[in-house]
Amino acid sequence: MRKLLFLFTMLAFFIACSDDDDKDNELPIKGLEIPKFENPVKPGESITIKGAGFTDASEIWFRQIISKTAGNGDVKAVVTDVNSTGITFTTPEVYGNQSVLLKENSKEYELGEMTFEEKSSDVEILPKKISKIIESFEDEDALKGIGKNIYEFSYDDKGRIVSLKVTEDGETEPYMSTCTYSSNQLIIKEIGGNKQTETYTLENGKAKHYKKTYPIYEEFDEFAFEYGGDYLSQIKGIIESEYPTTENFIYVGGKLTQYKWIDEEFDNVYALLDFTYDQQLNNLNLDLFGIILADYFENIEDLFLYDITGKRSVYLPEKVKVSGIDDEDGKYEYSVSFKYEVKEVEEKDGVEVYEGESLIDENGKEKGEGENWINVGYKHSGPYAKVLSNLFPYEFVFKGKKLNSIESFFQGIKFKNPQLQDIVFTYGGLDSNYIQACSEYNWKENGIVFWQGKEIDRYSEKYDDLIDELYISAIQNPLYRNVLKNCTKEIIHTMGKKEKSETTFTRYEFEKQLNCLKEFLKKESN
Repeated sequence: MRKLLFLFTMLAFFIACSDDDDKDNELPIKGLEIPKFENPVKPGESITIKGAGFTDASEIWFRQIISKTAGNGDVKAVVTDVNSTGITFTTPEVYGNQSVLLKENSKEYELGEMTFEEKSSDVEILPKKISKIIESFEDEDALKGIGKNIYEFSYDDKGRIVSLKVTEDGETEPYMSTCTYSSNQLIIKEIGGNKQTETYTLENGKAKHYKKTYPIYEEFDEFAFEYGGDYLSQIKGIIESEYPTTENFIYVGGKLTQYKWIDEEFDNVYALLDFTYDQQLNNLNLDLFGIILADYFENIEDLFLYDITGKRSVYLPEKVKVSGIDDEDGKYEYSVSFKYEVKEVEEKDGVEVYEGESLIDENGKEKGEGENWINVGYKHSGPYAKVLSNLFPYEFVFKGKKLNSIESFFQGIKFKNPQLQDIVFTYGGLDSNYIQACSEYNWKENGIVFWQGKEIDRYSEKYDDLIDELYISAIQNPLYRNVLKNCTKEIIHTMGKKEKSETTFTRYEFEKQLNCLKEFLKKESN
């Protein structure tokens, strides 16, 4: 009865206050008119919202539609003019569907919605695969005060994880699991332990449903996944067979900016993570959010490891602010900073160095080969560096056309005229590179290249597929096939350009293609 009385009292309170709330929240702008656009809005555009009542205290903010509650995901626009007829501002770096907010005098009003263009935020994945991750942390109970968790991975020929072993500090038995893939499912089975089974139901390569069963405890977790375009936006379901929970993911500009874990039963924010970034690319074969944030994504710890949750965050976090409510200690708040060391070409004392070894020989020329690597370049010293170059004159047939080198393809696609393209295909060596000067067309202006008169977007999946097919054709040349198959060192290409906008084949695309091909050929020969 006391609980019932309390509910009635609360209801009366809300009813009594409703009229006043409506009055307080009445939009202070008269004649509001948000412009309509045929095409999505771009960051940096100047926009005017018409209406009377804007003041110097008026601020325009944007919030992703998925997030209907205030938070650090809101992005402020720069107001450039306010007058009696409206407010003008410059659109910030936001993407997708956005709520337009007016904030002034500690109050907030929703003006309407705007659709921004979706940012192309693909990241070039480096070719090498992670086999082991050692996670070190301070631990008073551990040997020398440092605890270690060790993750070990194995892969199938498509680069997918097929087994995972996690040895946690202080645990006598490791967690081990196997992964089985089909067109619409990923099944992860624990070996030993609690013998839990995780089943992801997939749709177009994205997880749509998840269920974890614990046979020993007769309990299960079950979740449904929602996406905003290509990005994961929400996970909603139950844990331990009874506790409702919601997890929201907010991406802005291809970066995960906020994660919120909500206990639906008690309406508590268990965890709120706000991310800030530097420029460290998330470009290893595993999405490292699956390791870095495993302690925070409580319900599905290895969520991002299996590449089934849409596009990954382009960058890794520099800092994460963590806050929320703990069942035992109440409210909490702290920050964690991240620092990354990446093995790449460095400059020491004016000399380029890779894996601790100079790229320059005693004569001041760039070396083509080190103890553990081959630096491909037609002019580099060393036979492997030259014969692995796209410029080397390997003859092969591609789509019915005879090519005298791989480079002749990359230069030929810069020619609109099919007849001129055929002539370019006959070139090899440095000539196949220099021939680009003969093209009357600049592909960089719009990103369009040509295959036998047909347009292809250099930034498209269709283009990537074409390149894969090109190299499969190239390794039909027995000499090229042999040199790749017998190559035991990592292939790098320091002279290659890094950005897709600068070249039809970047350094990273080249390294990925050749390293993958040599591994494929080795497995084939075994």
